[in-house]
Amino acid sequence: GDLWSLNALVHFIVLEKLDLISSEDGGATVLSDVLKDTPSILTEPCLTALELMKFGQLTGEPFEAADETKPFPQEIKYPSNATLQPQDRDKVCGMLLLCRVMSLVPMRLKNVMWDSDVDFDLAAFHALVRALKRTLRQLVEASLAHVLLQDLSKVKILPAGFMSATPIKDQYPSTPAELPTFMLP
Repeated sequence: GDLWSLNALVHFIVLEKLDLISSEDGGATVLSDVLKDTPSILTEPCLTALELMKFGQLTGEPFEAADETKPFPQEIKYPSNATLQPQDRDKVCGMLLLCRVMSLVPMRLKNVMWDSDVDFDLAAFHALVRALKRTLRQLVEASLAHVLLQDLSKVKILPAGFMSATPIKDQYPSTPAELPTFMLP
């Protein structure tokens, strides 16, 4: 009853702020049409990808050093737009884009210490993803606060762990959260 109504209201506020529903008539936008046809297990990764695309951050282009005087170490053998040969460009950029997109999809890992190399490109990409997901979570929290500050009695209907990002055992990546949690990679 009341929890579902609160949940829906917060969701609508978040969707409106992300321009996924129209603020004038509440109608669907082109991007929300993409999300409505997405399987529920992929909704959050798809939303993350859409938001990254809005900001021009989901591409296959290699990252550039923030300071030209401090290039990436040669040992990592990271491609550069300046040194990338035209015949290799499509393959390299395609591989980078594919790896970045696939890294957005949640996966279950063995519960053992990581004993492999860390991919430089994915580490850099996930720095962007973490910043975006923190921002999205803060948007959800701000939307909830906006609703609760209008009527503080609604705080009582929130269950414990209503924004818990801890996955339910044997149901990964499902969480007990009532609202989107945007778990960090």
